[in-house]
Amino acid sequence: MPALLGLHDDPAAFAPGDGRIASLARRWRGVRLSRSPWVHDGLAEYVLQQRVSFRDAMRAQRRLVQALSPEAPGPPGLRLPLAPSDWLRLRSNDFRRAGIDGQRERTLRAVAREARRIDAAFERSANAARAVLASVPGCGPWTVEITMGFVLGDPDAAPTGDLHLPHEVAWVLAGEARGSDRRMLELLRPFAGQRFRVLRLLLAAGRVHLGRALPRTRTG
Repeated sequence: MPALLGLHDDPAAFAPGDGRIASLARRWRGVRLSRSPWVHDGLAEYVLQQRVSFRDAMRAQRRLVQALSPEAPGPPGLRLPLAPSDWLRLRSNDFRRAGIDGQRERTLRAVAREARRIDAAFERSANAARAVLASVPGCGPWTVEITMGFVLGDPDAAPTGDLHLPHEVAWVLAGEARGSDRRMLELLRPFAGQRFRVLRLLLAAGRVHLGRALPRTRTG
């Protein structure tokens, strides 16, 4: 629970000096990076978002959960995430009916087969956890870094291969209408070690829209 609440995070390690990011850090000083022990569930969710809109990914997930997942304890209508065994039990037709293409199906099956090793990444260092995620077939830079940031609370995660994020970061940090992965990393370089915290502050302030973005890379 302390990790989920971000109590292991150390926002005080972030000292951006003056400027727009410093102002955001003061305004959103309560924002913390949380860490979840359910790494498999988080990774599967981001695999679903590869190459499609956030809305389409969540629609596919909802269809599968409503059809296959048991009810969760608590208020009526809540359901548990699909377990690794559920993903492996699905047939290709089940994936297609939910709107999930063959490439994401293969990646989701690979993630499910490695679920125990993926969940164990919660106890490992950021570099070791990143290596575990990157070793799963179909999990490319966008999927790995998004998971590192949002699921494992890595303050330096830097998602590349995103359709929108480089442009939005370039606009917020440099007033440039168009960006690229290279330009985004250049602008984030002064915040090395805390790059994802900068993105998280921009997200909190409504300046960027992680999650609705479309990864460019074929493997996500």
